[in-house]
Amino acid sequence: MYIFGSGVITATVNNAPGGIATPLNIGLAQEISFDESYTTKTLYGQYRRPVAIGAGEIKATGKIKAARFSASVMGALLYGKPVNTGEVTTAFAEAGAVPASTPFTVTVVNSTTWTADQGVQDAVTGFPLTRVASGPTTGQYSVAAGVYTFASADTGKAVLISYNYTTVATGYSLAIGNPLLGPTQTFGLNVMCTDPVTNKVGTYQIYNAVIAKFAMATKLSDFAMPEYDYEAFANASNQFGQWNFPDPA
Repeated sequence: MYIFGSGVITATVNNAPGGIATPLNIGLAQEISFDESYTTKTLYGQYRRPVAIGAGEIKATGKIKAARFSASVMGALLYGKPVNTGEVTTAFAEAGAVPASTPFTVTVVNSTTWTADQGVQDAVTGFPLTRVASGPTTGQYSVAAGVYTFASADTGKAVLISYNYTTVATGYSLAIGNPLLGPTQTFGLNVMCTDPVTNKVGTYQIYNAVIAKFAMATKLSDFAMPEYDYEAFANASNQFGQWNFPDPA
């Protein structure tokens, strides 16, 4: 068969609670690779060419490059954790103005769920203001519970405030812990590829895999692509996987 396109890949965790796991589509897959490297041992006599070659270990690795960040996929494959409802999100450059009379404070829109300051800029110059614990002077500010306090000398100044806040009813989050060495989150992979000439489908399956590396990078004027590097190994029945072809040729 011919193979065109990246194919479709799903992952199913092997040690799901209750023994039942939902297959997860690693959406918008851009590249899917599978590599096997073989170790060989060569026996030489008195001549330059070997007289025997023995087979050693096989290391199976691969990479999945996707174009969609999925909380469910990352939670299952990377951390073995469920997705939680609610998130911490960022309000960036929320506009405000220092009032002309005391108190010289600006209360941000999401003050009731404010969690962390991410800085204040002068809206005209773009220069950052300096955060202090209390009693700000010109060019400074202090903050507590989403209420930003400025100097009396800065009345009327337009500011841009960035901060973190939580949402409970919308968004999702993953808690990243620091587990003990040793235990791994294993999963099976199913990759479907299509022949563009016959429209027939071929599939390869890997029964046991673990994430060996996760990487992501943002770029100007381009999409970010999460990358999952994996290593594969045999299951408890000493079976590794299976290739499936629509034709024998």
